[in-house]
Amino acid sequence: MSRQKLIILSAEKSENRPERNKQLTENLRGCLEDLSLDFDNATGMFCGVEEASFVVRPKNDDEIELVKSFAFKSFDQDSILEVDENNEAFLQNSDRLGRTYQGVFVKLNDTDNISKVKNYTIINGECFTTRYRTK
Repeated sequence: MSRQKLIILSAEKSENRPERNKQLTENLRGCLEDLSLDFDNATGMFCGVEEASFVVRPKNDDEIELVKSFAFKSFDQDSILEVDENNEAFLQNSDRLGRTYQGVFVKLNDTDNISKVKNYTIINGECFTTRYRTK
């Protein structure tokens, strides 16, 4: 991925029925389109649950705050993943207690085994995850 800020989010909730999650995903896609945000469809794996996701490329801090606001308020999400310009990833929780460092947002290569990764995002056929920096 290029060095730019990213926000990865989903409208799905694990307790919802598949039909409800599909509708919420369509609603979120519509919001992103209506706001003319730059985004890609994605598939995410979070805590062992696969979900339809979106990768938003915000142009400025106002767009970041806008995406956070509707993710938490309109779609009742527990968290989103924020990636900064240095590919450092942070899990932002809805409770506003801060964010938790998740490591560096990296592309998995051919030697990586996706089954060994707990959380990942597939964007345009490429798989990304977070890894702590090694010294």
